[in-house]
Amino acid sequence: MACYSIYFDESGTDRSNGYVYVAGCMMEKGEWLVLDKSWQDIINKFEIKRFRASDCEAAKGEFNDWSRDCRNEIFTLLVDEINRHDCVLTWAGVAKEELNSVIAQQFPQLDISPYELCLLKCYEIATLLPHIYNIAGTIDLYFEGGQDVRQQVRRMIISPPHHSRWSTITVAFQRKENHTPYQVADLHAWELLKYTKNSLTGGQMPIRASLQRLAGYKPERFITKLLKGNDLKLFLEMIKKGVDAHP
Repeated sequence: MACYSIYFDESGTDRSNGYVYVAGCMMEKGEWLVLDKSWQDIINKFEIKRFRASDCEAAKGEFNDWSRDCRNEIFTLLVDEINRHDCVLTWAGVAKEELNSVIAQQFPQLDISPYELCLLKCYEIATLLPHIYNIAGTIDLYFEGGQDVRQQVRRMIISPPHHSRWSTITVAFQRKENHTPYQVADLHAWELLKYTKNSLTGGQMPIRASLQRLAGYKPERFITKLLKGNDLKLFLEMIKKGVDAHP
């Protein structure tokens, strides 16, 4: 029986960003072990402890005083390493302003953060992956434990839905520290946030080469959802029912 794991990380949760994304990467557990070694080889080559995409972009933290060429080099090497592995990249995103507006107008009793909303959408996407890719087995979902997730939301994702083909689904919240899988998800989430910022300016800037590289190899492996309009309202209605069922 195949055993899969998805690791998720978020981007945009600080106040300066208008969008929040939760992005994840799914691989078989044996594939994660292979990627972990090659990823760490790259990290060690550049003499850093952990890759953090926003720090690399801004030349801060461990990337302080790095040249743009050097930062582009590590980005390219890590993206290429992801593309060497059989993986599925998933994400969910939402505009904070639209979410707050819809909740205020139609769901005033619903208390949910943008991060929690995206977390629940990623969970729903994960339950559908066996149907999309005709796979079966077990799946472990790992979310970053540093974010504040209320117990009510956690209870909504404990029991797998009856329609999923996964034989078992487990969910865990853990501190990411220096774990390679969270660094992979962090890179993915950061690229999505930068792409959205570009789109909001009318796409005046070219698509980043790193995102082109990440998306260009196997575009069919991306399972994505930007929650907006009627889709957002329908998903909030479903969440409300789930909250009512798990007081």
